[in-house]
Amino acid sequence: MKTVVVGGGAFGTAIAEAIARSGRPVKLLCRTQIQASSIQTTGRNLTYFPTIVLSGLIEATADCGVCSGADVLFLAFPARELTKSFQQRIMPILRAGTIVVNLIKGFDEEFLTFARRFAIIAPHLEYVSLKGPTFARPVLLNEFGGMTIGATSAHSDTSVRSLFSHSLLDFDSSSSPDAVDAVSALKNIYAILLGIFASSNFGENSTFGLMSKILKEARNVLIALDVSPEILDNYCGTGDILLTGLCETSRNRTFGIMLGKGVIVDSSCNNFLAEGARSVSIVAGRVNPVVGPMVHDLKMLIDGDITVGNMLSKFTGAGSSMALIR
Repeated sequence: MKTVVVGGGAFGTAIAEAIARSGRPVKLLCRTQIQASSIQTTGRNLTYFPTIVLSGLIEATADCGVCSGADVLFLAFPARELTKSFQQRIMPILRAGTIVVNLIKGFDEEFLTFARRFAIIAPHLEYVSLKGPTFARPVLLNEFGGMTIGATSAHSDTSVRSLFSHSLLDFDSSSSPDAVDAVSALKNIYAILLGIFASSNFGENSTFGLMSKILKEARNVLIALDVSPEILDNYCGTGDILLTGLCETSRNRTFGIMLGKGVIVDSSCNNFLAEGARSVSIVAGRVNPVVGPMVHDLKMLIDGDITVGNMLSKFTGAGSSMALIR
């Protein structure tokens, strides 16, 4: 199968390396010719993994034309680029039946999930959602990890699995790419909340008590979004919420820590990549506060309508004692 990874960032590079490990050539479509030429010349992605030599089976390019002959196309770029660069420049040249594997973890402002967008605007493509508790560097280094393949056809599921035959990635499956998309985007919101909690130096009991409340709310929010909560049992569910919410290398958790410490962050700037900040408004607009109280409280905090202390007080039931923290 001719395979293309769209996006020369950290995760796109890691996925390309994982595919090449199975002895398959893969095209890595970069944003600029400068980046593509650098990877081709040095054999490294100097921006993200400057010390790691990539497989010679990876060919970096800035030519979107390589996508026209792809059998499998991976999407590994910020969510905001889907309706801009990809939909305008690449989607029109894809042939019918191309398997489009979406690695993007975010919500779609118009359709809620990318699965729903593709079902409406590109029914001729085979859409697959591939998500899980996986950071880029461990994937690149071939550490064990798990991902969920959300596919409506057994052919697409099998095709994606076959690309990673020599990788230590383990896969489980869901017949609903919509559910995989939804839960993997929702976890970014709760990762911000856990970052805020971490900034206030709560202990393990408090942290995992909050985690239990988050998992309960996530289940209710998914139901309200017309998504089966059983998806939480997959790699893309509870595992990804734990990874993104509790690990220090998570951008969304880091954003939460900054919010909790009162650091002012402009989440509207182009290079801001904590996707949960964008997602919280989308979910709050579709789910009422009774179903998703923590989602709505986070939106109010980001909008400047409540303080960190007020929000944490509501989470923990600690009442006036929260004044000691904020």
